[in-house]
Amino acid sequence: MKIFRKEYRKSMKLFFSTVYDHIIIVPMCQNKAGIYYEQDICTEYDLSIDDENLGIEIISALNKFEIKEKELTQSVKSDWSAYKHSKVKTLKLFEENYTFIDVCGLNEKNLVLDIKCEIKKAPFIISSNVSFNAEKVEIGKIVKELYNYSIKIAGVI
Repeated sequence: MKIFRKEYRKSMKLFFSTVYDHIIIVPMCQNKAGIYYEQDICTEYDLSIDDENLGIEIISALNKFEIKEKELTQSVKSDWSAYKHSKVKTLKLFEENYTFIDVCGLNEKNLVLDIKCEIKKAPFIISSNVSFNAEKVEIGKIVKELYNYSIKIAGVI
């Protein structure tokens, strides 16, 4: 008898803020319905974190990914762990002062990471792909470059 093991696309999020000069890193969970949500744990780093250590923290957060049941029908944005961790007083300020970056596996094997960065005031995102096994410095560098490009583009719009 063959036993099948279900594998999942790992996911994590980063929230960059030049206003507060830091990055909030949040590992994700997924419930059985396939809905992703933020874990309760967050870590915070200065924006000056070097590329290699950022890459290490990104992979660490991806490896904390869990399948965990949670009732989400009554959840609201103010339940977000990153928002609570930010200590910003309102959701409006959180959304204005933080740039969101999503990192997830492209498939269940998680061999390639899809990195997506929002652009403030724009109806599009910028993205890049990198191997899960790439040098950590490269992963960190790509994430920072996407963030920096998003800031430049938002300044033009």
